[in-house]
Amino acid sequence: MRLRDRITEYLYPIIIVIIILTVIFLFFYLATFISGIVDTALEQEQKTQTKELAIEAEAYEAATKPEEIPLTHETYSTTTTNETTTSLLVEEKPQENKALITISVLNSTAMAGKAGELSSLLASQGYKVLFVGNEKKQQPTTLIKVKDTSKKIFPVSISEITNIVKSIYTITEVPLEATSEYDLVIVIGMS
Repeated sequence: MRLRDRITEYLYPIIIVIIILTVIFLFFYLATFISGIVDTALEQEQKTQTKELAIEAEAYEAATKPEEIPLTHETYSTTTTNETTTSLLVEEKPQENKALITISVLNSTAMAGKAGELSSLLASQGYKVLFVGNEKKQQPTTLIKVKDTSKKIFPVSISEITNIVKSIYTITEVPLEATSEYDLVIVIGMS
């Protein structure tokens, strides 16, 4: 055998082994790289969920934190004696912070400015409307969409807002997706 044939006989298998080892190395490297990306994404998602839960818990605490307990003084008189009795009545009601509830007001009618008008009315009552805009799909009645968790955190505020809207429009209450960035979405309808 000639030297060239011998080299060729050994060289091709060595090249094939090197290519196979390179492919295997690249496969493991890519698998490790992709696994790292997935781990990082999952970690970030977990941190985001933890932050959202902390914000929700903080909002709940702030919304239900009782303010100073008002004292009411009342005087009672009896007809049998000339003595006057004074008693203290203590009422304890948790006060909700209206500024913490996130609200969006959308107009589904052809009449411009309806969402802005309602938003101004809510602002005059101490609420902060974060988004005012238009809804593409026209609604027959005004929709009040509320997250279930928000009903528990802001029961008084949601009831008050519902009554304000109900005094102007015919309303339909529907649940709001838990993933919404708002606690309450009002879609102004035709009536």
